Amino acid sequence: MIVNRKIYLLLVFVLGSFWATAQINAAKPKPVKDTIQPKLIVQFGPYKDSSKTLVPAAKQILKNELKITDAKGGIYKVVKFSFAWRRKDLTDDFKTGIPRTIFIYNETSVMGDAHIPASWQKELQGALQSKEELYFYDILAQHSKTKKLVKPASLRLLIL
Repeated sequence: MIVNRKIYLLLVFVLGSFWATAQINAAKPKPVKDTIQPKLIVQFGPYKDSSKTLVPAAKQILKNELKITDAKGGIYKVVKFSFAWRRKDLTDDFKTGIPRTIFIYNETSVMGDAHIPASWQKELQGALQSKEELYFYDILAQHSKTKKLVKPASLRLLIL
């Protein structure tokens, strides 16, 4: 009876080791191609990220829409984005009384449209100056065919 137990334990140990070895060498699943983030291009008018433009050119493109495409030519619809304007302003220094330049950030969130809001366009037309910046960030876009949501990089325009 003791011999049967030893044989039985040896048999269980051998079969268990085969099962453990099979688990270690199991093929790992490959990632699905759809989960890979495509290289997205964010564009406002003719300008891409960290572009520089002159004040008259910037005023002309304010009515343009924010466009998102990928390297393969796929078009994405803008679902939402945040827009900020780094506005230049003058203020008096408390100690000296001499005017100095400061920057004020104004921002808004836009849902369901790829354009800057009309009220902002009107204000930018009248007050846009050199050394100011326009930011498009927190962008959420949806592929026109697959309906897949993506979050592309931010866009910054420097006004010269």
